[in-house]
Amino acid sequence: TTSNPTTSNPTTSNPTTANPTTSNPTKNPTSDPTANPTTAEPSKNPTSSPTTPEPTKNPTTAPTPSPSTKPTNSPTSDPTSQPSPSPVTPTDTTIKVELLLDDYPEETSWSIIDTCEGGGEIVSGENYTVAGEAVSVEVTVPRGRFMMNIIDTFGDGVCCNHGQGKYEVFMDGLLVADGDDFDAMESHFFGNCGDGPQTQKPTGEPTTNATPRPSSAPVPASFDALVGTPACNDIQSICSTAGTSLLDKKEVWGELNPPNTLDNCADGTAGSYLTDESVESVTVVATDSAGNPVEGVLSAGGFAKIKAVVYAWNNGAGSYVDFFKTSDIVSPNWVPLNSGTSPVGQGGLVDVESPAFQLSNTAAIQAVRVGIRFQGSQSPCPTGGYDENDDLVFKVDMTSASDAVMVAVAPPVTASTSSSQEAIDCPAMVEDRCLEATGCYWGRPNASNRNRVRRNENKSCHEL
Repeated sequence: TTSNPTTSNPTTSNPTTANPTTSNPTKNPTSDPTANPTTAEPSKNPTSSPTTPEPTKNPTTAPTPSPSTKPTNSPTSDPTSQPSPSPVTPTDTTIKVELLLDDYPEETSWSIIDTCEGGGEIVSGENYTVAGEAVSVEVTVPRGRFMMNIIDTFGDGVCCNHGQGKYEVFMDGLLVADGDDFDAMESHFFGNCGDGPQTQKPTGEPTTNATPRPSSAPVPASFDALVGTPACNDIQSICSTAGTSLLDKKEVWGELNPPNTLDNCADGTAGSYLTDESVESVTVVATDSAGNPVEGVLSAGGFAKIKAVVYAWNNGAGSYVDFFKTSDIVSPNWVPLNSGTSPVGQGGLVDVESPAFQLSNTAAIQAVRVGIRFQGSQSPCPTGGYDENDDLVFKVDMTSASDAVMVAVAPPVTASTSSSQEAIDCPAMVEDRCLEATGCYWGRPNASNRNRVRRNENKSCHEL
């Protein structure tokens, strides 16, 4: 029977439902049944879980009003036919030098060198003659790592006691270097080899400690009384006597602190200043094995190059320059760096340089020698009357000495005296030079050997 009959006076005395499905039926049933029941034949035993384990494979065609934040797992079937181009890095750069000269323009010279592999000097300026002139030079070159060097041979820069000179260097319109009062020389680095010619890959493992960076303004050499020559007391990328007047002239003409050699090799006594042979300045600069300047300092086992200013007689056909190095400044053993068989080939003040050479990896103090001679054969200390030799002592960084790989280089071959001579101008020689020259004689022209020097009148220098 129904425990709680809904009707106080049921019409059915024996109800058919022993256990009604609704223990507490609604008090207000709907008046009308659902017109369209969702299930024609509802299950008598509904499942507690959904009947469909997976959602439909065919969703409705109408899009979702609000798209999901998660992107589609499958890209479009047709990719873009032409992707956007990659950015292009310019291969060239424009370098501009603005130079305002002081009252002594002839003292100023400068150069810009590409220090990357395959580089070299790209632009330079010298032989200025107009005081206070404004100079502007612009070049477009492949991108690289550049070194700007400026030299004042008197050693007072381009400012400020004798004019208000200055210099500025721009790279693609940006100021990268400038200066004015810099004593004898100044150097600046700018640019990057990664944008231009690539530098050589290093050999072996890198050193633990980096080579110290050079000062932006190397200190010029000064006379060192302990060794008797000009010397640089700091470890630098460049050691130079340029602008110091330390090596101007020969002893007979008033050179300072003669003979300026480690072993007292004496100068010749013949000739006149700025007419005959002399060494005027000596510079040693850190380079790579190919002779390109590098940003590091002079290092044990590293490479270097000698640069010098010499005075060559007449047209330079009979003047020869020799380069030497030594790692023992007490008892120097001079190692030749060139063959000494090619004449200067140009008269007057001439810039000359040695091949690149390797510095010793066992000595913290080393030296180089530059000699100029009239004819003769290469020698660390020639004895001709017109010859001169000057030395320069410098310090090297020993940090990477133990890691340096020394390269065996065959010594240069020195030709014999007869084969090393070029055609020279015998008639232009004074008596002393003519008597010393090979291929010339002092006497009367067109005379027999017996009568060439018999009398003093009408004597001059002639070719044999």
